[in-house]
Amino acid sequence: MNDSSSAYEHMESVGSILSRLMASSSMADLTAYAPIWNDWPALVGDKLARHISPLSVSNGRLRIMVKNDAMRHRLQLQKQSIISQINEHLDSEKVTDLIFNFSDKG
Repeated sequence: MNDSSSAYEHMESVGSILSRLMASSSMADLTAYAPIWNDWPALVGDKLARHISPLSVSNGRLRIMVKNDAMRHRLQLQKQSIISQINEHLDSEKVTDLIFNFSDKG
């Protein structure tokens, strides 16, 4: 048996690798949170979506970029309502907190 045939015996199919990846918790989390980005305007409304955007999510904490400080304050007051709305859309209780990051750009 030569070295190359030995290497092929230990290779895994792409489908098998993708299946394992999808089963991993981190990949499962990514797919569970994907609707936040895909459906953002529907989640928060078109008008609000022009002023805020999701940045990242980690351990249930969704980071949102806000274009001005007044908007950040307004959203802070509506935080629980927004969390409920997002979780209802996700059909789970995955989002537990919102972190608003201010950006003076755009």
